[in-house]
Amino acid sequence: MSTDQDLRDVLRDVLAGELTDRLDQAVTGVGFDAELWAKLSDLGFTALTAPEAHGGSGAGWPEAAALLTESAAAARHLPFAESDLLAHWLLRTTGIPDPDPTTPLTVALFHTDGTARSVPWLGHVPTLLVIPHPNATWTLHTPESPGTPSPDSSGSRSPESSGSRSPDSSGSRSPENSGNPSPENGGNPSPEHSGNREPENSGNRGPEYCRNRGVEYGGIPGVERWRGRVSRSGLPRGDAFGVSVGDGVVVGVDVVDQLVLRGALARAVQVVGALERAVDLCVEHARTRVQFGRPLAKFQAVQHLVADAAAEAALARAAVDAAVLDAAETELTGPASATKVAAARSCAGHAASVVVRNAHQVHGAIGTTQEHPLQLVTLPALDWRGEFGTTRDWDRFLAASGPLWDVVQGAPAEHPPIPGGHR
Repeated sequence: MSTDQDLRDVLRDVLAGELTDRLDQAVTGVGFDAELWAKLSDLGFTALTAPEAHGGSGAGWPEAAALLTESAAAARHLPFAESDLLAHWLLRTTGIPDPDPTTPLTVALFHTDGTARSVPWLGHVPTLLVIPHPNATWTLHTPESPGTPSPDSSGSRSPESSGSRSPDSSGSRSPENSGNPSPENGGNPSPEHSGNREPENSGNRGPEYCRNRGVEYGGIPGVERWRGRVSRSGLPRGDAFGVSVGDGVVVGVDVVDQLVLRGALARAVQVVGALERAVDLCVEHARTRVQFGRPLAKFQAVQHLVADAAAEAALARAAVDAAVLDAAETELTGPASATKVAAARSCAGHAASVVVRNAHQVHGAIGTTQEHPLQLVTLPALDWRGEFGTTRDWDRFLAASGPLWDVVQGAPAEHPPIPGGHR
C-alpha cells in the first residue's frame, strides 16, 4: 500500500527526533502533550479522516494508517486512533453534532456488568460512554463540556484542570516496578497471562499488564468512579465503574461492531509500525556492534534472528495493508471486512512474539535496559496487541469464519461474534 511520500516526510519531521528523548516513558508514564496536539491540529493531522465539511482534512484510512505507523515508530503517543477514528467517527455516525473534530476524545465501551476496562486516555481527554442495556441495545453519552485539556509542566493534564486527582501523587510507576521487556512472554497478551507485577502497595488486583492501579476517584461526567493507571509501556489506561447518565442516543449493534473493528485495525497498524522500527534498530545494532573482532551482522545466528524478525514484520504489514485498503473501500462494512481485520490482528499479534523476542536477543542485555530505545517500541507493541481483542480472540474468530482458504479466494465468510470482550 502506498501513501503520499510528502505526507510521510511531514509526519516524520513533526513526530521524529531522537528516541532517547523519551526513554523514561515506561517509568514516568505518558501524558497528554497538548502542545504537540495543537501543532498537529494546525497541520490537519488530528482530524485526518473527518470530512472537510465537518472541519476535518477529508483523508481516509491509508493516510490515517501512515499517521499511526509513524507515531508508533517514533514513540509519540497521542489519542490519534481513539479520537479521530473512533470517537469523532461515532459522533458523526450517530448524528450527534461535532463542532470541533480536533478536540481530543476517547471512547469507553462498557460491559453488561457496568464496567469499562483499560480505556485508553481515560481521565486525560473527554470520554464518550457507550453503554449496553438488557434489551440488547446500546446508547451513546457525550461529555457535558468536551474540550481540550490544559497541559501542565509535563505536557499532561494537571489534577486541577481535570477536576479529579491523578492516579497517584506522581502519575507514574516507580522504577522498581517498571518491568523490563520479557521476550519469553511472547504468547497472547491477555491480562491474565502477561506475567507482570503490580506495585507492592496496591490493593486489589487489576489486569496485570497495567501494573499501577492508582486510586479510585470521580470527575468524569456520567462515570460514578474510575481508576487510572499506566500500562507496562507507560501508556495511560483507566477502568470505569458504574454509570449515572440520562437518556442517550441509541446506537445499533452493527455500529458497535464496526467501532470494535476500527479500533482493532488501528491497533494492528500501530503494532506493525512499532515492529518495523524494532527491526530497523536490530539492523543498526548488528551492523555497529562489534564482538570478537567483527560486527554482529557477520554471525550467522544473528543474521537468522534479524531475518526471521524482518520476515514476520513484512507478513504482518501485508495483512494490515490489505485490511486498511478494505477499510478505505468499504469502511469495514464489506462481507469480508471482519475477516481481513482478523487476519491483520492475528498476523500482527504472532509477529509481535517473534520480533520482540528476536530483537531483544540481538541486542542482548543492553536491549532490556531503560537507557536503550528498543523498549519504546517493543513494550507498546505488546500492549496494543491485547486491546480490542487478543491474538487468541482473533485466531478463534478466523477459525469460526469458515474454511479460510475458501474465504481468501472470495467465498462468503461466516459471521461469528466480533471479539473484544464487550458482549
